[in-house]
Amino acid sequence: MELKQLAPGVWYRPHEPERDRPMLCYIRGGRYALAVDAGYSRAQVQDFYRLLGAAGLPLPDFTAITHWHFDHTLGMAHIHGASVASQATNAHLRAGRRAPGSPAALRTCGGQTAFLPPNIRPAPCRRSPRRTSCSGTG
Repeated sequence: MELKQLAPGVWYRPHEPERDRPMLCYIRGGRYALAVDAGYSRAQVQDFYRLLGAAGLPLPDFTAITHWHFDHTLGMAHIHGASVASQATNAHLRAGRRAPGSPAALRTCGGQTAFLPPNIRPAPCRRSPRRTSCSGTG
């Protein structure tokens, strides 16, 4: 998929319904760059950043999270810069840290969860003596 320019200083990566990847946006201002949403995986963030680099655009200084759904937030651990969200979205994210199917629960490497739609599965886990991580699919 490619990065498309919507207007001067505004680009987006279209939604991919076959992989349930949301549209990600990028706004370049005079001093800062803003991404809109973090996507649902490290792979989606890396792919978006690769497209930005190919277009000669710097990584975002901030990522605005539009709402708390998995496909807009699971990539947050892999973004460049700071994330910002509304108080309501932040409250949902904080409450979901320990909920079944939350990003924290995914890090425990349980199987399928209610948090993910049926066509998306967590990636196999990589375990080390000090940490366990799941990268997600995507």
